Amino acid sequence: MTENLDKAIEIAAVSEAPRQSYSTVAKVIETLSHAATVFGIIIIIWQLNLDSDQRKAENSLQLVERFHSGSLSEDTDVINTFSFSRREQLVAFRRLGGAQDVETKRRWGEDEVAKFAEEAAQPDIYVSIYDISAFFNEMKTCVENNVCDKNILRAYFTDYAQGFMDIFGNVISSLERDTSTNNLGVGLRYFADMDSGDAQ
Repeated sequence: MTENLDKAIEIAAVSEAPRQSYSTVAKVIETLSHAATVFGIIIIIWQLNLDSDQRKAENSLQLVERFHSGSLSEDTDVINTFSFSRREQLVAFRRLGGAQDVETKRRWGEDEVAKFAEEAAQPDIYVSIYDISAFFNEMKTCVENNVCDKNILRAYFTDYAQGFMDIFGNVISSLERDTSTNNLGVGLRYFADMDSGDAQ
């Protein structure tokens, strides 16, 4: 009887061994399944991040393209015509840099824009300054809402914004007062100040 009992225990142990190895295999499969799920989630998040960056870059490049087409292109043509007609004065203007020259620069921009508006037989320069300012506000909003790529827009527009504000900053301040649009120049200021680290 003891012999039969020993045989039964031996048979039970042999039949238990496959169950234990099945259990171990099941645990390994379950662990691998969890690891694959986590890896899949990481890949999806990475892909979504790439897609988001791609969309921001595309939106930014569309703004660059828009700046050079349609009514904005006409506005920049008016500004370029103004600059070309005052090219010698602008060279001297850009040399002004001391604190005592700030008021001179402000007055020069306002006075020359007023003269140009009177003498030019083309669209009103004030409308062009307003439209370009509004476009820069739109770009600032796009960056702040994480829809556009700040680095792309900064690389393309910071120099333009700085030069524009240098010449037309006082005109924009007057337009803000005259049109009750307190934030008209905020986008230009945002991009013009980026190099100094003031804009994030």
